[in-house]
Amino acid sequence: PIFPGVGVFGSLKSFRHEPLKLLMRGFSEMGNVVRFRVFTRFLVLVAHPNHARRVLQDRATTYNKQTPGFAVLRDLLRDGLLTSQGEHWLRQRRIRNRHFINPELRNSEHDDNSRPATTLVDTWLCGSPKTVNVTADILSLTLQIVGETLLSTDVSRQTEAVGEALSIAQQQGNEAINRVPLVHIGGRVPPIDNFKVRY
Repeated sequence: PIFPGVGVFGSLKSFRHEPLKLLMRGFSEMGNVVRFRVFTRFLVLVAHPNHARRVLQDRATTYNKQTPGFAVLRDLLRDGLLTSQGEHWLRQRRIRNRHFINPELRNSEHDDNSRPATTLVDTWLCGSPKTVNVTADILSLTLQIVGETLLSTDVSRQTEAVGEALSIAQQQGNEAINRVPLVHIGGRVPPIDNFKVRY
């Protein structure tokens, strides 16, 4: 079913200002698969896990990532596992799979990777105050694990700087995706907001 929009622009205004609220309303009113008309484009919400599996796994070759939304993500993330497709995606997936399939490697790394998480949970359960900043703690944990795994060093002290950079990147990404239905220029003409991330 198609979610009812307003006039020629459809759901554009809601999509730009309150996208999550729009998607949740579509889901609650129309079910697991909903089409939204956003000016000249159609967006499809797929909410049920079985439908998501059909798109992402069972019939993945039917769908591609050559969309304006993925073009925005590609500007931010480059051709990584999330944004690439085809042979390039498969090559990256195979490189990463070795770390998850090899039982000896997985078992040897398990203790090292789980220790920081266990420490964090213990801190949450036994520490004071009772209110914690989960986002900051998880970011610090992620940086610690990635730094120790890839660089053999603890980079969690850089949490504040990395967090600020990620916050700016996320905000820019959201704003760029919200502009997608009208036009996406891409990396050729960087927007003024890009100067926020220059050092």
